Amino acid sequence: MKKNLFFLLLLLPLAALAQECVLFGQVVDKKGKALSGATVLLRLPRDSLVASAATTAADGRFRLPPVKLGTYYLTVTFLGYMPHFQNIIIPSSARTMDLRNIVLQEAPVILESVSVRGVREVVVKQDTMEYSADSYGTLSYAAANQLLEKLPGVEIDPDGTLKVQGENVTRIFVDGKELYGRDIKRAISSLPANAINKVQLIDGKPDDAKFSGVDDGRREKVINLTLKEASQTMSYGKITAGGGPDERYAAQGNYNQLHNDNLLSVTGAGNNVNNLGLSGAGTGGQALGGVGQPGRVTTHAAGVNGYVQAGEKTNINASYDFRQTDRQVLTSLTRQNFLPTGTSLYLENSRLQNRRDSHSGELGLVRSGTATTLRLSSTFDYSQGRLDSYNGRQSFGIDQTLVNEGERSINAGNVDLNIRASAFLGVRLGKKGRMLTTSNDMSVNRTDTDGESRASTVFVNSPSTTLLQRNLDQYRELAYSSRVAYKEPIGKRQYLEASYFASNRESKSTIEAFDITNGTNLFDTEQSGVFNSRFLTQRVGLAYQLNTPKLTVSLGTMAQDALLSGSPQGGGAELRPRFRHLLPNATVKAQMSKASQLSLAYSTSIRPPTIGQLQPVVSRNDPLNISLGNPTLRPQYDHNGVLTFRSTLAFRLQVSAIVNLTYSTDPVVSAVSLDERLVRTTQFVNLAQNRSAGAVLSFSRSFPKLYSRLEIVPTLRLSEGNTLLNGVMGTNTQQAAGGSAKYNFRFKEVADINLRASLINTATRYHLTSTQHQQFISASYSADALLRFLKHYSLAATFNLLQVGSNANSSQQAAPLCNFYLSRRLLKADRCDLTLTLINALNRSAAATQTATQSYVEKTTQNFLGRFYLLSFTYNLRKEDSREKGE
Repeated sequence: MKKNLFFLLLLLPLAALAQECVLFGQVVDKKGKALSGATVLLRLPRDSLVASAATTAADGRFRLPPVKLGTYYLTVTFLGYMPHFQNIIIPSSARTMDLRNIVLQEAPVILESVSVRGVREVVVKQDTMEYSADSYGTLSYAAANQLLEKLPGVEIDPDGTLKVQGENVTRIFVDGKELYGRDIKRAISSLPANAINKVQLIDGKPDDAKFSGVDDGRREKVINLTLKEASQTMSYGKITAGGGPDERYAAQGNYNQLHNDNLLSVTGAGNNVNNLGLSGAGTGGQALGGVGQPGRVTTHAAGVNGYVQAGEKTNINASYDFRQTDRQVLTSLTRQNFLPTGTSLYLENSRLQNRRDSHSGELGLVRSGTATTLRLSSTFDYSQGRLDSYNGRQSFGIDQTLVNEGERSINAGNVDLNIRASAFLGVRLGKKGRMLTTSNDMSVNRTDTDGESRASTVFVNSPSTTLLQRNLDQYRELAYSSRVAYKEPIGKRQYLEASYFASNRESKSTIEAFDITNGTNLFDTEQSGVFNSRFLTQRVGLAYQLNTPKLTVSLGTMAQDALLSGSPQGGGAELRPRFRHLLPNATVKAQMSKASQLSLAYSTSIRPPTIGQLQPVVSRNDPLNISLGNPTLRPQYDHNGVLTFRSTLAFRLQVSAIVNLTYSTDPVVSAVSLDERLVRTTQFVNLAQNRSAGAVLSFSRSFPKLYSRLEIVPTLRLSEGNTLLNGVMGTNTQQAAGGSAKYNFRFKEVADINLRASLINTATRYHLTSTQHQQFISASYSADALLRFLKHYSLAATFNLLQVGSNANSSQQAAPLCNFYLSRRLLKADRCDLTLTLINALNRSAAATQTATQSYVEKTTQNFLGRFYLLSFTYNLRKEDSREKGE
């Protein structure tokens, strides 16, 4: 019955629509020139809520989504022009209405936003920082990721993850449309940088808040890229292929067709030079290597993406990707384990080979009308792989004598399947501002693993052990949730929202272990078992919301009832503990001026334990690391507060600050026990509390006369957590302080230099004994430079250096990586490149990282691909609609 109710909610019928009318027209200046990109809003006269909206096309024409018959207030705005206001009355007989030409007058003074620099380098608009792309110029045929990296507060990790002020970007739009779905990496690596007019960094609202037009304080990092007029219809892409000695090869390509808000994108790649993505970060041959992935990796991938505007109200997007990776990694690990009586040492050298084939896809539909909005989306991920690993290890006691040594190997295959679907439906009901929204989600997860492990361990003062075991693991999960919210206006710009939320996560874990003796599989009952887990929650909430141009307030609370049940199949008592919590939340956002904004947000949440943490099965397939589930775990209760400030000051200076506080009760942590043989046994338990605080500041300033830009980002993070080691409770604290700096010098298209540096000093204090205090420094430095000379030639170089060091080991380990690129541009408009690439010029073969936890500090060193050469050829495709350029 519950599942039937869920699917009924998922398929709620759309409200019957009254007779509607479509309005269209054209926006021009006083000379009759079409204005592309103007904003057209149709508002309800009583409360100014937006009933319909559109943006003018390249010819200045617009077409508003259908609205009900009645009286409206039309607003047309365009940067540099006076706003246009007009009352609209739609007669009862109208099905369409032609508003004809709407003429905008040039504005003598612009006061609507705060801008810096004559070319309007940055504009601040409440939740949006808008940058002029031409102020951060890139070379011809560069991709959007090279433009984004130049913006203050924007970072792109080596794996392609896009971040703004340290937070992951969750969605990316092109002219307000998700042309590439949720595939952010494909969007920023495919779209040409010089096709972009504006880059908007947005604190976006979730679907229900966007539908209602009422800000409830919830946010997600979003980027919108607006295109130049001539680039709104175009074909673009590039193909690069290269090869070199030692059978090194790399090839990749993408083709994109954008026409009338419809997009078709095809990508492909293949290489054995450690590039994991469907596209690279550089231009031409620079995209083929130097990614810095550890080990030796061969990758082949292909994908297709489509976006279709199916009528006035509906758009559909779909994508499919295939990826095959084969990775070989050598790792050397040194770990210091902290015991109440001293420090032990663990050494390990390992070899891993992992081959995996994966398929992923996405399908989404959005239908927007005057009274209703429907959003459907679904994704799937399917992968199968094979893992082969070997490691040799040694353990030393607190007196530095050998306690044990041995070796272990694993051969395993696994299959993973994840399917997710979601639906959002919003309906406006009669009275203006009154609405009903529902959000529904469902997911299915399946994992199957079949592996064999071998281990032999020699203990100095105890009998040696030999293990040969086969493991069959199955995991099944079905999760679904539904939220229904009703919003009622209670006064001018004030609302009350009542909501109900229900979710259920049902999991089943089946573990079968067999000891192999003389070729016979003997079932091991201690390490085998079937465990069922269920986490059922219900929440009832009430929230008050106030929205004014300068102040947004959201105050609410939810009462949650949760049932966490766990039962071993075939015997054992079922546990059904019930947990009741109040989940308050609050957001206050003040627009202090047109250039400054301050916000404060507080939220609470519940994190239930996973079935792997709950299942009461002993795992001994690694004789030195034994794990045990704990079915009595309680959910973790988190409190989180965030203070955010940002401002654009005079003299082209931008400032932002984010302060984050987290407090957790009943945190789920690892209780570790090491015996006299240094065998580690781990079980998850609930301890009293964990606390953490962090601050990130950002200062960015441009120097136009020096062709430069400088950004400085200091950071600070403090944390305190409880540990349980050999039954002894301890409290450990960690302080991490440092920051980063980024400098850019760009002189026209002749020279482009970028310098970056990051330094973090981490100090960990273990309160059980002061002799175990640790302090280590992680530093990274990078530089890239490009020089264009003799009209058709360019020389580029990149340099990266990672250093780690600690007080326990006075020596520092550095991993410099240096690459060079020499290119000759060919054909008309420099459409092609012939590039000679030298990767890892210093032939560094390893790099180190260092990590500190509550119970140990470890340093890991992994191998890197050695020096190699590539000669590559790149063909750049770019064709714009000649009509848009007036040709």
